[in-house]
Amino acid sequence: AEWLATAWRHAGEPKAFSFIEAGPGRGVLMRDLLTRLQTAHPACYAAVRPVLVETSPALTTLQQTTLAAFPHTTWHTALPAT
Repeated sequence: AEWLATAWRHAGEPKAFSFIEAGPGRGVLMRDLLTRLQTAHPACYAAVRPVLVETSPALTTLQQTTLAAFPHTTWHTALPAT
């Protein structure tokens, strides 16, 4: 979370940006990162748009439960081509 907030500041504090995690497992790392951003870096938290790349429907369901408190999270089954 600290690294992400620093990178966000160095990028000029964009109003919205995607943070992509490929193969997020149960979603715990993303949950912990977002929880920390929410408390320590609220402006960065407001700008982040988490994207999880997951091919397993079962893991996607588990991640959606784990990340239910973070409404801007989206899921994809593959990385975008562009």
